[in-house]
Amino acid sequence: MHALLDEFAAAARGLSRAPVFTALAVVVLGLGLGSVIGMFGVVDTMLWKPPPYPQAERIYAIELNDPKIDRYKDSMAPQDYVEVRDVQTKFEALGAGYTGTVYLTGDGQAERYDGGFVSAELFDVAATRPMLGRVIEPRDDVEGAAPVVVLGHDLWRTRFDADPDVVGSTVRLNGLETEVIGVMPEGYAFPLQNQLWIPARIDPDPANRADSVAVQVIGRLRPDATPDEAQQELAPVAAKLAAADTHGLWSGQFELRPVAAAWIGHEGNQIFGAMLAAVGFVLLIACANVSNLLLARSAYRVRETSVRAALGANRARLVMHVLAEGLFISLLATLVGLLLASLSLDAMRLAVARLIENAPSWWAFEMDARVVAMAVGLALLSTLLAGLPAALRASRPSLEAVLRDGGRTGTSLAIGRVTWVLVVLEVALACVLLGGAALMTRSVLEVTSSDVGVSTPEIMTARAGLPLDSAYREEADQIRFWESLVGNLERQPGIEAATATAGLPRHGGNWMGWLEVEGRDYGDPKTRPVAFNVAVSHQFFDTFRLRPLQGRLLEGSDRADTLPVAVVNESLARLVWPQGSPIGARIRPGSDDPDAPWQTVVGVVPDVVHDDDGQVIAAFYVPVTQKPTRFMSLAVRGLRDPRDLAPAMRAALLETDPDLALYWVRTLDEAMLLKTAGFRIIGTMFVVFAVIALVLAAAGLFGVLAFHVGQRTREIGVRRALGADNRRILGLVMRASGSQVLVGVAIGMALLPFLGRGLGVMLLDMSPYHPGIYAGVMTAMVVVAALATLAPTRRALRIDPAAALRYE
Repeated sequence: MHALLDEFAAAARGLSRAPVFTALAVVVLGLGLGSVIGMFGVVDTMLWKPPPYPQAERIYAIELNDPKIDRYKDSMAPQDYVEVRDVQTKFEALGAGYTGTVYLTGDGQAERYDGGFVSAELFDVAATRPMLGRVIEPRDDVEGAAPVVVLGHDLWRTRFDADPDVVGSTVRLNGLETEVIGVMPEGYAFPLQNQLWIPARIDPDPANRADSVAVQVIGRLRPDATPDEAQQELAPVAAKLAAADTHGLWSGQFELRPVAAAWIGHEGNQIFGAMLAAVGFVLLIACANVSNLLLARSAYRVRETSVRAALGANRARLVMHVLAEGLFISLLATLVGLLLASLSLDAMRLAVARLIENAPSWWAFEMDARVVAMAVGLALLSTLLAGLPAALRASRPSLEAVLRDGGRTGTSLAIGRVTWVLVVLEVALACVLLGGAALMTRSVLEVTSSDVGVSTPEIMTARAGLPLDSAYREEADQIRFWESLVGNLERQPGIEAATATAGLPRHGGNWMGWLEVEGRDYGDPKTRPVAFNVAVSHQFFDTFRLRPLQGRLLEGSDRADTLPVAVVNESLARLVWPQGSPIGARIRPGSDDPDAPWQTVVGVVPDVVHDDDGQVIAAFYVPVTQKPTRFMSLAVRGLRDPRDLAPAMRAALLETDPDLALYWVRTLDEAMLLKTAGFRIIGTMFVVFAVIALVLAAAGLFGVLAFHVGQRTREIGVRRALGADNRRILGLVMRASGSQVLVGVAIGMALLPFLGRGLGVMLLDMSPYHPGIYAGVMTAMVVVAALATLAPTRRALRIDPAAALRYE
């Protein structure tokens, strides 16, 4: 230990005498460490860190996995949950629930909150007791029980002024008088970001399956149970459900996943795995750069090293000396990396808060002990990666070779092969990152910049809904509400047109699924056409200025007691009727009910993008007066700034039903921006990683070539003296860097498809073999290489023969 401290002190003194070298090495490695530490903090927060509940590492979500089509679902029918609950023995608590809209009325003005519709057992899963009162119990969770609510701490503090006597009071929720039975402690928002909780009242009757809301199932494993054991126990239930699926669309199994990772989903896990690999590449590039710098430094100090060996320093001591320099650099770089990582986590926290709705409450994105521990581990790893090649080379000095060279540059150290390999590695990894960034950037541009088919800047939107336990249980009541609300909107000053729709542009629809066409037998259900089903009020087409291409639009006369009708978009018309007109054809969503009504196609309209990834997908529109839905978006168009229409929209809803409230009130452009937030955040991160990688690769090329020119100064001088012109000298220098760049680019291009497959769904339908991406990456690397080698090349061309022959 004493020897190590001596070498560390000597390394600190030596590096202090070379401030430029030290600063360059620290900044280069700090960039790499900052990237990895920051990315680890993001992934740890989103995937690995358990929620802040007791023994949260035992909390798992049960997902439906179909390995045949690589499809995962994080929710199931409540009737399936009942079967799982009744069979399982490996969970000490198993609950279910979903997040939905809850309206809280007071002083004549309702407010909307994210409510947890939960089974009583879900509070046992979180193992958190209330701060005041009690939680929902099984007696509250049965049909006919009195309405009760548990308040979240923030809601209790802001809406009820932290009144300790609130328990036992009555509030109006979703139009019903409801008793407050408890208040949860600060920070509790299980399972995601709920602000209050009411009983889910799960209906176990399979006959009501089609009308039930899917629930997420979460359980706390027993201390003596494992996820594999629980999955095996549930396998018979999964097989039973798969056999009951008459469409043959699910033939999978249940899979347990830690609750934090379950919220991200299977595709999110895959994407963030690719992101970690990307920042790992950045760190490897940084380590290769520092390793090259240390090799160059050891080459210039070869005489000193050889003399130390001649005076009795053993190999371990020589290795320790170089590693001590690497460790000192790594420690300083870790401080830089922690600062950069802290800034990146702050930026991520702000981006998520502004752009991601319903993010889990435990997403803190902070520099905690886990992140700092990772930083220390990476510092030690980077010391070995960056310092070991130089340490091993320096531990085999040759005094005879040094004396024979008679110089201080140490050309006999023969570090050329090592530096050549390291530069090739840097270029290859930079190519992979640049290619990944190009793929992601193209995907983001396609998602965010594609034409949605309608004019968006003039549209203001909002959301309204009719809860299950509200006064609008019957379809006739729902139809009457939406017609009344749209009528009130149209009468508001400043509003030219208004509509209610189950799917705004880029916001999906009622559902997306397969479609039946009368008179056609597709055999395998999976071969049937797939389309968005969007329920709209008939004013939808006027509000978005859509004109029929064939037939007519939906009309106010299309009622529940008239012929069921539908309007299809161009894509669906081309897909199903490529050679003829769809007018008069009959379609219906895939259904188990053979008596489900057929809908007659009465018109064709231009394509509107409903998918949030910006792609045009087949869709058909049905009148809400024939297919009512409880939750819909509102869209209004006026003559002035759309934001000025928000008060009028609230007034229209207040006039329609004062127990309800608008939410997600924003312009259509703002709403679509939020829908693409995930793409833009991940795309931005990849671009940052690629820029860092390019800078580091360029720095590596510059450093190695500058060292190469310095090492061969005498040789170049001799060549000059013997008559070599600029072209020959330029060829000598270019051969030193050109081969490294070409080999690195070739390896990088071969590795790029693997990263592309890791990005998966984020690339949409784009091929990772896109020739434009390959051409762009190769061009960028050649340009960067040329810029990086410009200064060393100019130095080589300016070498004076007489000065070079005197160079030592």
